[in-house]
Amino acid sequence: MAMKIKFHDAGFRGILNDAGTVAAIAAEAQRKATELESETGRAYRVEQGRSSDRPRMLVRTDGPPERIEGLDHETWMSEVWPKVGGAKWRPKH
Repeated sequence: MAMKIKFHDAGFRGILNDAGTVAAIAAEAQRKATELESETGRAYRVEQGRSSDRPRMLVRTDGPPERIEGLDHETWMSEVWPKVGGAKWRPKH
């Protein structure tokens, strides 16, 4: 889940970079990491993102992404693609 916040005023920057806001974002990221660990059985960690103007927390797992053995293009298109949005899903459009 990613949420991008655009600053319209310096006052918003102060609120969003406040220690309480950063702590709330970190707590939400930790909650998501715990949820993913229980779903997948893999360990996840929370890192602070490298951004100078806004707080970012990243939830990452160690090692390469999990691969599904025997997943070919036809199976992807018929079973997985419709579940992730199918033709309606267009990244960066």
